[in-house]
Amino acid sequence: MPSSVCEDIARLSCMYITYFKYNIMAKNVTNKKGFKVIALKPEECRQVGFGFQDETDFELICDNCNELINNELYVFYVCVLNRVFCKSCFQNWYEDAVRYPEDIRYEDNKYESIKSLIENHGFKNVDYNTIMSYGQS
Repeated sequence: MPSSVCEDIARLSCMYITYFKYNIMAKNVTNKKGFKVIALKPEECRQVGFGFQDETDFELICDNCNELINNELYVFYVCVLNRVFCKSCFQNWYEDAVRYPEDIRYEDNKYESIKSLIENHGFKNVDYNTIMSYGQS
């Protein structure tokens, strides 16, 4: 095999092993509007394939404000949008968000897809108000 293919296989194997090494404690954010939202720590996002990563670097950027969010306590994966938000952008989006019946099938598919990647590593429910209060004194 050409060396670049071998390097790619080695990198993918390393990512696969790394994925199962970490204890992912994602949280299903229950909310009054019924949206399927998953709160993840930034390092957990790396394990499910969000963000930019190569052999030496990992960057997670909010899909709304484009700010680097590697240091956030939690980031929010909004299934219906297939996007990752920082806490502030998530709160702003949630205030005005409307859940439409025609989006539910797509949202459910995205939710189940991500959930299947993480449920064996810890997946808990937490309500919206609780997760929004994390990190506040």
